[in-house]
Amino acid sequence: GSAGLKYGFFKVDDSELNQAGLNLNGTYMFSGGASVAGELNFSRLSGDDSDGDVSLLGGRLDGRYPFAEDFYIGAYMEAFKIRTDDPTDDTEAISFGLLGGMVRGPFSFGGYLGKTRVSFDGDSASAVDLGLTLGYEPDGPWAVWALIQHSTGQDDDFLGSDDSLTTLGLAGVYDLGPQWRLFGGATVTRTSGLTLTTFGLGAGYDLSKVSGVPVTLGIELQHFISSGEDDDSLTANSVKLSLTFPFGAKGRVLPAGSLADNVRYPYRSAISGEIFSAS
Repeated sequence: GSAGLKYGFFKVDDSELNQAGLNLNGTYMFSGGASVAGELNFSRLSGDDSDGDVSLLGGRLDGRYPFAEDFYIGAYMEAFKIRTDDPTDDTEAISFGLLGGMVRGPFSFGGYLGKTRVSFDGDSASAVDLGLTLGYEPDGPWAVWALIQHSTGQDDDFLGSDDSLTTLGLAGVYDLGPQWRLFGGATVTRTSGLTLTTFGLGAGYDLSKVSGVPVTLGIELQHFISSGEDDDSLTANSVKLSLTFPFGAKGRVLPAGSLADNVRYPYRSAISGEIFSAS
């Protein structure tokens, strides 16, 4: 697991936003091979006008049980809440479902099926979530991950009853040496009349030899593009700084909140995934 502190600066057209956040995550392995993993994520966005501050609180929990050597089944639950200064504008959601997959050597494959319930402005709506994840993490200096997520609305209040949200993601990491690491990724989310594209590229530096404690300093540049059918577009750029403190069994450490980490360990609803990829 790890604990991460993050700070970001966003430039959205003519507006500027600052972000501060905290991420905690960990996995507990039982003697029989079963595991429980959890995460808490908090971010706060603020601009020149303090009345427009927005807070995001999210969390997730999943359990896995192994069988037939390389396979596993399990269940998950996820939730998030977006808070504003006007409670009537708050949005919250909860997702739950079943998952399964396979881990064999450097290859990993997973799938899930679940449901998301979203509440906003006194109304609520639901969607069915379906997704697949792929990973390849050999013993060498690099690794790649990919995902596809699809959320289909079941109510007119959710993007229209026949509407859906589809996300494709690809990310990778390359170790330049014992201390330096490059990482990057991209996600594309489509719904009717709107496409959201996010690119991320960053570097991490292991400060353990300097600080005496395990900690990774990360910096990431992100670029967002929102385009619609009427040639309406919105672009945004961000710079994110992070400190990530790994603990327990240590694998590849990716900075908390990085786009690559969100593709590697995605939120399973396409709605939650799009929100946390930009947080």
